[in-house]
Amino acid sequence: MATMSEQPSIRVKSVCVFRDSGRVLLEKGFNPSNQQSYYMPPGGAVEFGERTADAVRREIREEFQVDITDVRLLGTFESFFPWGARPIHEIVFVFDGRFLDSSFYRLNVVRGHEAGAGAIEAFWCPIRELHAEPLAVYPEGLVDLLISLEPTPS
Repeated sequence: MATMSEQPSIRVKSVCVFRDSGRVLLEKGFNPSNQQSYYMPPGGAVEFGERTADAVRREIREEFQVDITDVRLLGTFESFFPWGARPIHEIVFVFDGRFLDSSFYRLNVVRGHEAGAGAIEAFWCPIRELHAEPLAVYPEGLVDLLISLEPTPS
């Protein structure tokens, strides 16, 4: 019989897309199931009773010790993937937002800390180059959404 922690469940996350001058801030992660590095906007789990927009504000404050503003929902994505021995069903609310501290936009690497996971790093990546790079960016479909939001080059 499977224990409670082994039971399949749905994971709900809120992430924030920080965009600036054709760049987006992405955290690097690693999936042990397929030994693959991936990139994803910063954010995390929605707690029971918490609104998704409040969750993204809290997660960014916890990870980077900074407040954000202009938070608005861009879209919702659903993913299924293995993580270790567990199948994951994830629903990700993707928000747009701005750092209140403008110095974050001048950093090449934004460093933070995630409880239980340790140090985290997020990198400013050129949006229009995300398709060209052999990078896995999650949730799936995010790159197309980001490109659709970018002004058309003149």
